Amino acid sequence: MRPPDDEQMVLSAVESQLRTEDPQLIACFLAFNSVTRPARHADDYDRGRNDEDLQQEDELRHRHAVQLVIVACTLVAIVVGIVMSLLAGPQST
Repeated sequence: MRPPDDEQMVLSAVESQLRTEDPQLIACFLAFNSVTRPARHADDYDRGRNDEDLQQEDELRHRHAVQLVIVACTLVAIVVGIVMSLLAGPQST
C-alpha cells in the first residue's frame, strides 16, 4: 500500500537527505533489501520509482510468497507421508 502523494514527497525528501548525509546508509539498505525484495542494481535506488514499478514488485513478491507456500505445503505432505509410513511399520503381503 502506497502512502498519499504528499506523504510520499516528504518520505522521498527524507530519503534523499539521508542518502547525501550518510553514504553508508545505501550499503545497509542494499543489504537489508537483498533478503526482503527482488535484487536491484545499486543505481536503481537513485532513480525515482513510479506506481507501475511498485505494482510489478508487489506482484513479484506475491508470486514468490505463493511459490514458497506451495513448496512448504509439499514438503510438509512428504514429511507427514514418511512419518505415517514409519509409524505403520512393515506391511505383510
